[in-house]
Amino acid sequence: MLKAILIALMLLSCAKETPTQKVNIIPSKPYGVLIFETKSCIYCKQLKKDLSNANFKDFDIFWIDALGIKEVEQNLISGQKMREKDLSKSFNVDQFPYLLFYDKSGQVHLKLRGYLKQKELNCAMEFIRANVKIPYLQFAKEKCT
Repeated sequence: MLKAILIALMLLSCAKETPTQKVNIIPSKPYGVLIFETKSCIYCKQLKKDLSNANFKDFDIFWIDALGIKEVEQNLISGQKMREKDLSKSFNVDQFPYLLFYDKSGQVHLKLRGYLKQKELNCAMEFIRANVKIPYLQFAKEKCT
């Protein structure tokens, strides 16, 4: 009996996401960076720590749980409201962190997988601001090394 009460208390005390929670990922600045993460991703936690004190003047940074159920207000896919996990599937997110760079209108300019050091993140942002018509890797090699 005591075991059943303890289990019930544990279940009731756990904070759970509900589908009624919402997150808005439409940038107020000219650009946005959407970072897909999972709760167990150590590289996501390190990236979040690295970015906690950074100020990116032209970019809003958004984090969503790739497996989450919060409703996402977005303008990336026809402005549809969808859950975090559905947005993740729409972009075929398969590694974490997964970074999506886009503008205020919802046009995606760059997708990068994995942990980025500050220098690499700054290079990607410089690429977006420059609005050049060359591939990102070529830009990074020429401008960011």
